[in-house]
Amino acid sequence: MEKRWRDLIFLSAIAVFIPLFIVLLIRLTPRPPVETMEIARAKLSQAGTKRADTYSKKLFTEAKVFYDSAMANWQKENKRFLFVRNYEKVAIFAEKSARKSEQAADNSISSTTNLKKSIKQKIDTLDIVVKDLIIRD
Repeated sequence: MEKRWRDLIFLSAIAVFIPLFIVLLIRLTPRPPVETMEIARAKLSQAGTKRADTYSKKLFTEAKVFYDSAMANWQKENKRFLFVRNYEKVAIFAEKSARKSEQAADNSISSTTNLKKSIKQKIDTLDIVVKDLIIRD
């Protein structure tokens, strides 16, 4: 009878310890910065939509380089053993990409606004010149 209790306690301890160990391992596994990468990708896409590749080429290129660096580091970390992965560089590059993308988009909007104003001023000047020429004839 005593052996049964000892075996029962031993099996119960194992039954509790194994799931607890698995949960602990899952909790301690580093999480990839998926949300940060999604934000960076969305902002890069948004900057592209605002024609930052044309009006803010340098900033847009920097944003793409940071995003590519984040992806390369993520792939490198995924090749490492599960519990020694470190996604810190991935997050840093993704955040830099998002910031540069925002700057590129803002700069692009500013450039297009200034370009529109400049074109409008030149058209207005041409209208005045044309009217002046028509009046002289």
